[in-house]
Amino acid sequence: MKITFFRILITIALFWGGGQGLYTALFNLKPSDYSVGDYLKAKPSTKWLNLTGGFLDITGMSYSGSKLSGTIKEVYIPLLPAKTDEAAPVQILVSSKDPGLIELATQLRDAKDQLAVLKILMNKGGVYHERPVTGLIRFGIELKDKDAKKLRELNGNLSPDFVILAEGERPALGLSILMFLGGLTMVFFFIKGAAQKSIPPALPATPVEPQAQA
Repeated sequence: MKITFFRILITIALFWGGGQGLYTALFNLKPSDYSVGDYLKAKPSTKWLNLTGGFLDITGMSYSGSKLSGTIKEVYIPLLPAKTDEAAPVQILVSSKDPGLIELATQLRDAKDQLAVLKILMNKGGVYHERPVTGLIRFGIELKDKDAKKLRELNGNLSPDFVILAEGERPALGLSILMFLGGLTMVFFFIKGAAQKSIPPALPATPVEPQAQA
């Protein structure tokens, strides 16, 4: 029973992940260009974006990584439009694995005092970093509720409908097709197994007693 339930979960994950990936790849053939301000005004449904004219706010940076080694593997940084109110809620978080940003996050985490923090920021370009960001908006199976909840705890200024832009990620058509085909294969074996179980077993043949010869 447990094995069957586990297979069902795998099948659902393959269909969901593969279907979402196919949708993203087919409807996002190239990154859509927006300024951060225009994107926030329009909030289009497109998922592959190239956002310009925004500032990465290093003061709001958070991170995730290995608890055992203490290695930072991913950073989350608010992306602000050129004109913004400091009290305005953050609507875009950039998720990045950029080595430079991970190094910066590590140095800030390990800084001994506020003066050390200021020196690090000055050496790394200040508090606000202006540069374009290209990546995929995380949604559906890729956006886990526990991750969103944790980010809200770390950044109390997040908008209720904030989005995560995963820097450097792009639609994966080939992998999505393989996942969807994997789901179809699992369904085929489910149907085949059910059909075999529905066929009643053959009745044993009635033995014929040998007749005595006259």
